[in-house]
Amino acid sequence: MVGRTDTATVSVGWLKEKKMKKKIRLAGLLLCIFVFASGCLGNKEMEMTEKEEDLKEEERKEETEMKADSFAMFPEQYDAVSESGKVRFHCFVEVPENEIGKTVYETSVTGKRRCDRKTAWNLYSEGKEVARKHETPADAGREEEDFYIFTDGSFLGTGNGMNYGTDQLKYYTNAGALNADYQERFEQDEVTFKSSQECIEVIKDALEELGYQTQNFIFRSYPLAFDTLKELEEECVIGGYIAEKDRKDSWTQEDDAYVIYAYQINDGIPVFHELMSLSRHMAYDNAGNAPVRAIYSTRGLEEFIAYDQIYDFQTNDTMVSLKPFDEVASVVQDKFESILNDAVYEVTRAKFYTRVYLNEAQQYVAEPVWYFEVIENNSSKSLTLIHAETGKEIFLN
Repeated sequence: MVGRTDTATVSVGWLKEKKMKKKIRLAGLLLCIFVFASGCLGNKEMEMTEKEEDLKEEERKEETEMKADSFAMFPEQYDAVSESGKVRFHCFVEVPENEIGKTVYETSVTGKRRCDRKTAWNLYSEGKEVARKHETPADAGREEEDFYIFTDGSFLGTGNGMNYGTDQLKYYTNAGALNADYQERFEQDEVTFKSSQECIEVIKDALEELGYQTQNFIFRSYPLAFDTLKELEEECVIGGYIAEKDRKDSWTQEDDAYVIYAYQINDGIPVFHELMSLSRHMAYDNAGNAPVRAIYSTRGLEEFIAYDQIYDFQTNDTMVSLKPFDEVASVVQDKFESILNDAVYEVTRAKFYTRVYLNEAQQYVAEPVWYFEVIENNSSKSLTLIHAETGKEIFLN
């Protein structure tokens, strides 16, 4: 009995040990399979990671090359002096933030963005009594236009665009609030009733209500301090530019204001609208020629304009090749070098635009141009337009 019991115990122990070894071998086999599979997956993941890194590196390289190419085409700043010293360049090269390169996409004008006339009337005639109304019938693609003068001295014009002003507007314009020659002087002042950005947001909200998309504009502003306005008005009276009877009775801090203006952009490129091509006087990049303009004082809007020259664009698949900036600059240099006088010409501004104008068939055309501001003998200013693709000068009246 004892022997059988010992034999059975050994047999049972042997069987348990055999089963345990089998389990260990199975576990080992499973572990090997898992490690092998993990290794394969790991290798695949490493391969994918390496491919992704290579792709990212290639993208970074292309981006760097594009930026280098863009900089070679259009440097951030351009300083040069002609051999005779007659023509000098000292200017930033103003190009879109998305950095144009050797080519840009061709652009077409598909129409104009219209002002919501009903909204304009509701917003700017509320509580006012009409003193006089002038109507202009619709003509050749233009909507009819209505111009209202209210009993409080304010006015409102509505049509394809809109034009609103208060009875105080004339004093701001008489004092040169929109005169580009005074802008630097105004910018040295400060007004505190609101920040410029707060006033810009008011104008953006108004534009959105009128049916315009404010993301398609670049906004700028400068302050109008009442004491500077008073000084400039006095200078204009003394100079005979405005009559004594047109002088404002008094200027107070209530007259502090901002000039806010905006130019349309398309694909990041500012638009040189059609009115700017009508004459040199209207071609300058300043507040007075902007298609959107406002004077916003402590009392609210003194002027608000959204002109008819706001467009709908279509970007085409065709690419337009651009001349390198130094080639375009050489055209400007040659122009002023050829003038037979002793003057010195300094190019102080260079800006890339999309120019919109009506061709001989009265169809809208959009083309890339360079805009240059040139100072003669540190006094008089002129501008020169150069076609960015052909390098030819565009002559304005």
